[in-house]
Amino acid sequence: MAISRAGAVLVLIAGAAGCTSSIGPLDGLDETASASGGCGLSEYSDLVGQEVSVLNDANLPENRRVLFPGAAVSDEPDASRLNITIGTDDKISQVYCG
Repeated sequence: MAISRAGAVLVLIAGAAGCTSSIGPLDGLDETASASGGCGLSEYSDLVGQEVSVLNDANLPENRRVLFPGAAVSDEPDASRLNITIGTDDKISQVYCG
């Protein structure tokens, strides 16, 4: 499955209630769950700094979100969900659980 800015499949829970425009680790997430790699974080942390196109061939977990600039995200933390944030330069800027 190809991921591009225009046609990205964003796995988001972005219902009308509980959405925010900020992107990053959520306050409600247990930091130990994130640090322990409950979402497979250790396998994907090396993606930071790479072009978004590397995600085309990446074997990502089913429970993941690819977040582009301006994406609305749910406030509900999920320690088993892998989040990949894309910067305005189309490079992966952050990988975290939540």
